Amino acid sequence: MEPDTSPDEKLKIPESLTDRPDGWLLREWKAGDERAAEVLFDRYAIRLVALVASRLNRSYQGSIDPNDVVQSAMGSFFDAARHSRIEVSRSISLWRLLATFARRKMARSIERQSAVKRGGDQVRHSLDSVQPQITSEHDLDQNDEANEFITTLKAELPADLFTIVKGILAGQTHRELAESLGIDERTVRRRLSRVRERLAPNVASTNETARAADSPPTLPRVNYNEFVLGKLIGSGGFGKVYRASMQSDGRTVAAVKFLRKAFWQNEAARRSFLSEINLASQIKHSGVIRYLGYGESPHGGPYVISDWIDGGSLQDATDATPKQINHWLQQLCDAIAAVHHAGLVHGDLTPSNILVDADDRITITDFGFSQASANSSSQVLGGTPGFAAPEQIDPAFGSIGPKTDIYAIGGLLHWLIFRRPPNFGTSLEESLASTLSSDDPEVLPSEAIPDALRNILAATLRKSPADRTATIDDILVMLGPSR
Repeated sequence: MEPDTSPDEKLKIPESLTDRPDGWLLREWKAGDERAAEVLFDRYAIRLVALVASRLNRSYQGSIDPNDVVQSAMGSFFDAARHSRIEVSRSISLWRLLATFARRKMARSIERQSAVKRGGDQVRHSLDSVQPQITSEHDLDQNDEANEFITTLKAELPADLFTIVKGILAGQTHRELAESLGIDERTVRRRLSRVRERLAPNVASTNETARAADSPPTLPRVNYNEFVLGKLIGSGGFGKVYRASMQSDGRTVAAVKFLRKAFWQNEAARRSFLSEINLASQIKHSGVIRYLGYGESPHGGPYVISDWIDGGSLQDATDATPKQINHWLQQLCDAIAAVHHAGLVHGDLTPSNILVDADDRITITDFGFSQASANSSSQVLGGTPGFAAPEQIDPAFGSIGPKTDIYAIGGLLHWLIFRRPPNFGTSLEESLASTLSSDDPEVLPSEAIPDALRNILAATLRKSPADRTATIDDILVMLGPSR
């Protein structure tokens, strides 16, 4: 029989190479660790794709519906998860393929510049001679870097395929591309398949159906006719939330969250959505939402039902005082500690997912991107652009774990102080490029921000998981005694 594992021991997850910052990886590469070079290559390629996307998006900003972009991005998050419970069906994401293409391009460039011909054989130079190829994104003109990638990509693809890729990078949906090019959506999908074949000819497709959680929800199934929907109270890229009255007594009020219609045919998204209540029901804490059941509408839309919290969200909290922010963070940390001690990661802590009632008590909701964290090889990407940690965009930037929520706490604090997410951008692409940047945010001294809150911002919003504050307890120490 295996010995019991304490909650604290369950959370001691070994840090992988991807959790480390660029500087550390570069030193390891110099010491001969080729695995560190692999991670650096991946990061550089993905950052370059994000940079190109942010540049291209500027010419399309007036014609794109942000909600469509967010929904498209959320779908890509599911498709791009390499080490998750979600198995890719038929293809992998264009984002990952473009990053792979950029990586090949960069590797060839380094090979040319770091080797010389001697009798037909190539002899490598020292790492010092090729190091600028990895660290040059801050030393070279970023526009030149992006333009070079676009030029190379254009040379690799026929005009009709390049136009499709350019539109996708700029955030256009399949429908928008079809309308702008005078073709149907089926043709857009066929051309994207051709792009995948050209850029990743060795990637084998799979006919397996995408899957997420393997077990159905354990809470009771609640039929659609057992409640009456009321006012829409919240909407995001993944779902919509309504106030509802339960028919059993006509007095009980509940919250009903529906998966967006765009995801109804995405089996991975459906299962992840419903697995939310299984995960959250494992946590017994007054600061964590209590789920009542689940079901499916007559039109096929899955929903989950939870307690109704009479109040608003931190999204609506304005002019909060440092004392009030401190009070909220104390409660939030206490609730997230319970989540982590249950061996889970929330994965999407945003102002709209933290409710505050009339007595200033907070409740964490929306466990849609939660997952088991301890000793797990699963990694479901996700989160909300602007607030998501780098490792939620791509596994090359770290493994998802408790430190992902640590980053999110810093993001919530950033919102409460500055009224904007830590990785703010005028478009989704700019937000992603900011998230993937290697630069940690600079928190300047200010009389308006107490030292404790400024220290928390600096400690939690570090891009590399290994550099972030280790535990919730560390944040509580910085906050000081409960008030």
